[in-house]
Amino acid sequence: MLLIRQALACSRNHEYLVFLQGSDYPLRSGRYVNEFLERNRGQEFISLLKMPAPGYPLSKINTLRYPANKPARHFASRALAKLGFAKRDYRKHLRGLEPYAGQAWWTLSRGACEYMVEFAASNPHLGEYFRNTFTPDEMYFHTILGNSPLRPRFRRNLMYVDWTNRGNHPSMLNDEHIKMFQAQGKVWVDDEWGPGEVLFARKFSDDRLDLLDRIDEMIKRKEEQGSSSLPSAAWPSSTL
Repeated sequence: MLLIRQALACSRNHEYLVFLQGSDYPLRSGRYVNEFLERNRGQEFISLLKMPAPGYPLSKINTLRYPANKPARHFASRALAKLGFAKRDYRKHLRGLEPYAGQAWWTLSRGACEYMVEFAASNPHLGEYFRNTFTPDEMYFHTILGNSPLRPRFRRNLMYVDWTNRGNHPSMLNDEHIKMFQAQGKVWVDDEWGPGEVLFARKFSDDRLDLLDRIDEMIKRKEEQGSSSLPSAAWPSSTL
């Protein structure tokens, strides 16, 4: 929320904000990203589902979990959770809102970000409740937007993530992933979040910075080939 407010207060009137993390990297140039968002103006790119959903059980929202910056409470809440003594009922705290969850990464319009900031300011109880949940960044923003009038605009997010290992964390990207990115003019995915083009990817390891050099070369080649002039794909209607 601090980053969103900082970006909205910037002197430049940004039309979209993109939330990325330290192990993410773009698959296309800044020019291409701008052109993509211009072609898809009015759409919101965030993957979310109404809870409960696969990978997002209600226990994520109903189990008290203190953040790691409060170590004593953090470890105590984890121990109590294992014993079944850290339960809450979200319905008493969300005050009529339906819980939503999804992947943390998103690309949202200025209007959507302003809506989140205003809603958070008017409903501080929501932030206090989600603060003490596990991975709140996968539920807090999603719950605000999932209950908003912006819902018809939602499309899958623009992040490539490989979950084929079916573990608790996505796979680290490797040479085979780079070959796949290079072989496509537009990097396209079709998974549980629906079909669509992706503009960013994760997770990259600090031990494989050579992969980022290859992506930089790929981006330059695609720019020279003019693939940014290809027509945009039609986005399917989202189902929530």
